[in-house]
Amino acid sequence: MIRNKKTLLALYYGQQLTQQQIAQQLEIKQYTVSRRLSSTKEILLKAIAQWSQETLHISLTSPAVQQMSLVLEEWLQVQYDTKSALSQEHR
Repeated sequence: MIRNKKTLLALYYGQQLTQQQIAQQLEIKQYTVSRRLSSTKEILLKAIAQWSQETLHISLTSPAVQQMSLVLEEWLQVQYDTKSALSQEHR
């Protein structure tokens, strides 16, 4: 994943900024932030789905993909919240 996508995820999930706040900080439009977040999560979801299909032989039904999407959202929140907390402890 390229750096600006990681930055976007860190701002949204780690710093819990709104899309509008991110847009102002990055000097881009709010709808661009929304599209980039959606695109980034879609890329991650496709990678998880492909891995699940190839490694775990999971059939990619609509409910399975929806469940993966929910788990991905939860993971992103925990992952970036933990990183944010750790970086604040080291300050």
